[in-house]
Amino acid sequence: MKAALHGLRALMFLACLALCSCSALTGSTAESSPTVDKMEKGEENRVRTGDEISIRITGTGTTLDNVYAESIADTGDISLPYIDQIKALGKTPQELSADVKKAYIDGGFFRVINITCSLKDRYFYIRGEVRNSGRYLWSSDMSILKAITTAGGFTDFANPRDVRIDRRGQLIKVNCSLAYSDPKYDIPLLPSDSVTIPRSIF
Repeated sequence: MKAALHGLRALMFLACLALCSCSALTGSTAESSPTVDKMEKGEENRVRTGDEISIRITGTGTTLDNVYAESIADTGDISLPYIDQIKALGKTPQELSADVKKAYIDGGFFRVINITCSLKDRYFYIRGEVRNSGRYLWSSDMSILKAITTAGGFTDFANPRDVRIDRRGQLIKVNCSLAYSDPKYDIPLLPSDSVTIPRSIF
């Protein structure tokens, strides 16, 4: 009798543990569900790895006045004539322009110099169950739903509840069925995002 009672208590304890684990997992998943409000404002305007930057230098009256093209490598730096490498990663074009100008003036190269930095065309990628997979020009108002529309919309076999965004190794899952009815789930895309639309199992 005692053995049976101990066994029953053990089963009840294990059942409670299982319920608690399931509740914790569900809560974690709900908390990690992305919404527009959770996206960092202005992040899309900052320099990212792989971006191409145009740097226009004027006002020196020398051969330095020119337009320079730089591609941002993993180090996040750019290199220009006369000055050491300057960190570009994570800065806005305006912030980078100010840093480059300061480097030339503080280094004693020029007293007057004009610097204008701008980002070249940026792209996002979409594949899977959309009508036209491929690379598309990114814009600052690009969202997950707009990206799907740009690619011709879902195919008849798409699973809109499990759309996946690969953001430089970070996987973000989006339920587009919710996004259609609640704009806060229509999260913005960032440059170089790769969107995958899986096939429905039904």
